Amino acid sequence: MSESETLCVLSIDEMAIKPGYTYAEDLDCVDGFTTFKQDYKEKPPYATSALVFMARGVVKNWKQVQKNQGLFKEMNVTTENPFFVHKTKKIYAMYDPPHLLKSVRNNLKNHGIYYEDTSIGDTPRTAFANWKHIEELYEMDSKDEFSA
Repeated sequence: MSESETLCVLSIDEMAIKPGYTYAEDLDCVDGFTTFKQDYKEKPPYATSALVFMARGVVKNWKQVQKNQGLFKEMNVTTENPFFVHKTKKIYAMYDPPHLLKSVRNNLKNHGIYYEDTSIGDTPRTAFANWKHIEELYEMDSKDEFSA
């Protein structure tokens, strides 16, 4: 494969998995338990999700799928340092927009978000937004309550 044919995009996605365990004959181990490190007096809990990594060719059509957890953490990727180095080249890591939107939605539904509002008056105020506000906006828009 030429150097240009090795150019790829790395996609990362979380997927739900059926709780349970299986025997991985090739590795001679039991799969299906959570992989975070913790001392258990009994068996560890079943995993309910997996992080899947897929590298897909940009120039040539190829793909390779891998499953792993904590890749960004393992590669020391942070908001202050959003890349890792491979063979002297910086590889920037980023989340894809659909998952960012999903995270915002989940936070709005589960917790709400406090933010600084400067839209009214000269003094900033702390405001709160949650999923109910999105639903109300949708209802208003559906009834065509907005005018141009």
